[in-house]
Amino acid sequence: MIRPLEWIKNNLHPQGGVRAWADGPAYPEVTGYLIPTLLRCDEIGIAIGFAEWLGKVQNKDGSFNGLDGKPRAFDTAACLEGLSMTYLTRPAGRAREWLSRMHEDGVFWTTPDRDERKDYTIRVNGITGIPRQLPEKIADNRVHYIAYALEGALELGEREYVRERLEWVRSYMNNGYARYEIRDGYGWGFDPCATAQLGILYIRCGMGDQGTLAALERATANGYPNAWTAKYHLDLLGMVERAVL
Repeated sequence: MIRPLEWIKNNLHPQGGVRAWADGPAYPEVTGYLIPTLLRCDEIGIAIGFAEWLGKVQNKDGSFNGLDGKPRAFDTAACLEGLSMTYLTRPAGRAREWLSRMHEDGVFWTTPDRDERKDYTIRVNGITGIPRQLPEKIADNRVHYIAYALEGALELGEREYVRERLEWVRSYMNNGYARYEIRDGYGWGFDPCATAQLGILYIRCGMGDQGTLAALERATANGYPNAWTAKYHLDLLGMVERAVL
């Protein structure tokens, strides 16, 4: 069995969904955006089970909670992404309706408190198809979040915008590895999930995988730190396989 898929199957929560990390809680966000990944891998039973669990844990107003227990736009969009690919049209519609009230001029608030906006919610725009003016410089320092923003921008059709910023991020990579954080002109640490995310973006932009797959295989040889890394590794493997074919 493919290693990341094996990790996901070994970390199914008994009450439904997938664990955020080994022995961790089931998490709606990653459960939601794993559904398209699982469908591409013909794991239809698990994907539908995930969608049905999401329908059970969805808030009455249509939102989904983050790990902090607060309704969050990013998490709700990730769940919408998965639900939209299944027969559960009602939960998907409720999530979309809630998200429609969560933005101002296309820029999404992270929570209903409207206390902050983050550039990584550009991914929400990509999922919902709601346009927004893209920032000249993505403010988030974590490369994982930068990749989310670029993924959303690509879904909005902003390919050249994404390519330019991928070139910038590439200067902070080391032998295919993506940094955990870029701050004040320096790159810190290493993030296997961001490595997989960037690899997918590079391939989608016609730039090759930039050595990310080989780096990720080395970094995860002894396992995965969380469900996000397993999900994106599985997606990257699929992208590389389709590119070769």
